[in-house]
Amino acid sequence: MILALEQSKSSSMKYLGFVTLVLIALASCSKTTHTNTHTSKSSKAKNPTLVHFEYNSQLSAAMEKAQASGKYIFLDFYTDYCPPCKVMDAEVFSNRELADYLNDNFVNVKVNAGKTEGANLASLFGVRAYPTLIFTDERGNALIRKEGGTTVSTVRYMAEEVLRATAMN
Repeated sequence: MILALEQSKSSSMKYLGFVTLVLIALASCSKTTHTNTHTSKSSKAKNPTLVHFEYNSQLSAAMEKAQASGKYIFLDFYTDYCPPCKVMDAEVFSNRELADYLNDNFVNVKVNAGKTEGANLASLFGVRAYPTLIFTDERGNALIRKEGGTTVSTVRYMAEEVLRATAMN
């Protein structure tokens, strides 16, 4: 009888452990679903990326456009699996003032480093983390960079520093 009770307790504990694991798994799936829902196309309508990005892995095209327009280049290296990259789109690149400033002064290029061509360009710039933001001159020479997610004010400061430093030359 005691042995049967011990086995019953053991079975109950295993069942409880299994149920707990299932609940944890479901909870993490619902968080993932929530995150994916937050960054879905429907949420872009709520937080649109106002920066006019060109989605291009060809630095030469951005350099031609920058030289023709007298602007510098802003590169945003991202990957599809990067949560901070999605936050940058939703919270930083959707800021009207920052977007206007970047659109007026830079050729803005979003480079998917998870794709072969984008990975080649990321390698050229020594990108090791995502997102990585790089401001370059019209010839593609890196002037300032930031690895990891950041704020509107930091991106604005970086852009202003590039324009200030190059205006002094």
